[in-house]
Amino acid sequence: MTLSRRQFQQFSLQFFSGLLLPSVVFKAFNFNVPDTTLPDQFQALLRSISAGTELLIPTYLGNPQRRYYGQGIPQGVNILQKFPLGTGVTYVGKIRKVWSGAGWTGQPTITRDQGRIYLVIGAYDYHLRKIDFETNQEIWRYNFGDVIKGSSSIYLDETASPANQIVILQGSRTGRPKNGIAPSFRAISFRTGEELWKLNIRKMASYSQDNDSTALDLEDGRIFNAGENGIGYFLNRSTQKASLKSGMMQPEILGEVKLYSPNDQKRHGGNLVSEASPARWGDRLF
Repeated sequence: MTLSRRQFQQFSLQFFSGLLLPSVVFKAFNFNVPDTTLPDQFQALLRSISAGTELLIPTYLGNPQRRYYGQGIPQGVNILQKFPLGTGVTYVGKIRKVWSGAGWTGQPTITRDQGRIYLVIGAYDYHLRKIDFETNQEIWRYNFGDVIKGSSSIYLDETASPANQIVILQGSRTGRPKNGIAPSFRAISFRTGEELWKLNIRKMASYSQDNDSTALDLEDGRIFNAGENGIGYFLNRSTQKASLKSGMMQPEILGEVKLYSPNDQKRHGGNLVSEASPARWGDRLF
């Protein structure tokens, strides 16, 4: 039987709670059982389990079906805190644009890790940020070199070192490709903010090499990402399989699917952009 990290934590907590139940019962009935009755190893283990990792909102619209809109109907909205996301310059064709804030699909992801809750959000000032939910303090920032419009996806890579086991997948605009290289889809370590790999969204018939869509963790060893070049990429979710290509660490590509036909190209020219975030239902991707 294969268990997810969350299931393992739940079952472990139940198991060790059962082992420790007699001590708890003795305390409840004032039998003066000292804390030392609970072995230090068990106490440390329980603290570790309770302070584990939980992907609360790990992707755009909350799940692979893109249909999570929150719980309940709010009666009103009060501003508790603000965080400035800055301004960036980008180019639409040859036209210079100045944009501020976050993109129209720039929803933050929410993750609980080691007892604290964090937001991850990209912005028009080129930066991906990790922000402490309670303190509103920036933990780290990573510069993509161009505007970030879309939301990230977060998944757990069990093959990685502890520092890099929580992986952020994030796309951006191209950063004006150099020698045809457009590393506009990247994997970043949630805990350290360090880059793990970059994918070159290579030039195709589409006029764009951006990556504004949000990737999906297929939970079968693969990630699916739709680049604006009209290519759907199936990538190895293990960051350990990345290798050096074109002067940068790139993920292992397990397969590709062209998201347009020759007839589409005749009708639309270069306007073949795949900008929407893929959704999954059963064994189908849309």
